[in-house]
Amino acid sequence: MATQATIDKMKLDLRISNSAYDAEIEMLIDAGLMELKKAGAINAAETDPMTMVALSSYCKSNFGMAGPDASRFDEKFEKIKRLMAMLPEYNVGAEGA
Repeated sequence: MATQATIDKMKLDLRISNSAYDAEIEMLIDAGLMELKKAGAINAAETDPMTMVALSSYCKSNFGMAGPDASRFDEKFEKIKRLMAMLPEYNVGAEGA
């Protein structure tokens, strides 16, 4: 479950100033984090700057009706996800790592 601080950060990144979409944003944060962890970045955390950049990209590519830049942000998320999955600081403790 996403923290309120992370929800607020994603709202800023999405240029949203009200709380009407908080539930959708929280769902996207949780899904993005789950995707990072399933890819091998088991130590991804909301307190980590690289995780936050990945989550911002994930939210921007999936929020609402996903605008014209959605594919660009999705590619950015995928690139960060692959990088995080290879870095020891994110995958230490994973089976086979």
